[in-house]
Amino acid sequence: MVLKGHVGRVMALAALPDGVGLAVGVWADSEKGTGRIVVWDTVVAPPAPCATIDCGSGVCALTVLRDGRLAAGCGVRLVPARVLWRRH
Repeated sequence: MVLKGHVGRVMALAALPDGVGLAVGVWADSEKGTGRIVVWDTVVAPPAPCATIDCGSGVCALTVLRDGRLAAGCGVRLVPARVLWRRH
């Protein structure tokens, strides 16, 4: 799968439990120079970004918690776990 339009160095991936979303942790993109998490909808063709969270520092780890929230380790801080996206 190719995620067209994606910029920055990918440091982490997490498949979301709904089987549809793919969370991508970016260390720093070329536009802003900061880390971000982009959630892609992989059911549509071609895959499309559907949510973005700017982290302020590079994303180095992603994990899905048992309750479906996504937690991220971002450079010098931990981004609180939150629900980024749910397919309805």
